[in-house]
Amino acid sequence: MIPRQGSLFKSGLRLGGVVSRSLLFAPRAVVSQQRFAAMRLYSQSSGGSGGNAPPRIDLSKLSQEEIRKLHEFKMAEKRKTKNRSIALYFSSIAVVFLGLAYAAVPLYRAICARTGFGGIPITDRRKFTDDKLVPVNIDKRLRVSFTSEVSQILPWKFVPQQREVYVLPGETALAFYKAKNNSDKDIIGMATYSITPGDAAQYFNKIQCFCFEEQKLAAGEEIDMPVFFFIDPDFATDPAMRNIDDIVLHYTFFRAHYGDGSAVSEAAAKGEPISPEEAQRMLANATVLSPEDVKDEGK
Repeated sequence: MIPRQGSLFKSGLRLGGVVSRSLLFAPRAVVSQQRFAAMRLYSQSSGGSGGNAPPRIDLSKLSQEEIRKLHEFKMAEKRKTKNRSIALYFSSIAVVFLGLAYAAVPLYRAICARTGFGGIPITDRRKFTDDKLVPVNIDKRLRVSFTSEVSQILPWKFVPQQREVYVLPGETALAFYKAKNNSDKDIIGMATYSITPGDAAQYFNKIQCFCFEEQKLAAGEEIDMPVFFFIDPDFATDPAMRNIDDIVLHYTFFRAHYGDGSAVSEAAAKGEPISPEEAQRMLANATVLSPEDVKDEGK
C-alpha cells in the first residue's frame, strides 16, 4: 500500500521534530564539528560584502540550541572587537599624554625664552641687533639687582659678585656669579633663573649666561660665571614700565647628577647660542656700572 503524500509529509514532520529534539537535548560533545564551522563561517560572513564574501548560513536548518550558541558566539566576537578598540584608544591617549609630559617643560621654557613670559628673560638671538644696543637716555638709570639660591642637596656656595648694577635701556652690562664646590666629590649642577617683576622679563635680554647648562665643578673648585645682558630700548616707551625702576635677576642652582649617576638632560630652552666672534665683539663694547660708578656720575 502506497501512503498518501499528506501522510508522508506528516511523517517527515514527526521525524524532523524527533531529530531536532534529540539535537536540542543532546550533550555538548554530540554537536558536530560542522555546526561550529558553520558558526564561524556565519560570523565571518556577516560583515562581508561583494562576490568574495562567504555565503550566509541558513538559520532555518539549525536547532534553537545551535542558534543560541551561534548568537552567543557572535556577541562574544563583538565584545572582543569592542574591547580591543577601547584598549587601543586609551593606549593612544596614554602615549600622547606621556609625550606631552616630556615635552611640556622644554616647550614652556622655549616659549618663555622667546616671549619673556613667566619672568624668564628673553634669549632670542633675533633680539640682539645693533639698533637694540643703543643706550636710551632716561631720567633715572635702572637698578638691576642680583640674588642667588642653592638647592639643599647641592653642597655648593653660589653668590653674586656684585649686589647691583645701574644701566640704561639699550646699554649692555656684564655681571658675575661665583660658585664653589664645598664637597670632596666632583658634582654637576644646573642653574635656572627668573626676573622680578615678571612684566619686565620681556625686555630683559641675556646675550650670554650659564643658565640651563650643566656646570661641573671638581671637589673644592671655585669658578666665576658671567652674565652678559641688556635691557631692550622699548622698555623706555612702554607705559606699563613707567613705575619700574628696580629689576631683580635671580638664579637657583640645582644638582644635575644624583647618587645613582643619572643626569638631568640639558634643557632645550637655553636659547640659540651666538658665535664666539659675536660674543667677543659685544663683550668689548660692554660697560659694567657699580653703585660707586653711579655715585661718581652724580646720581
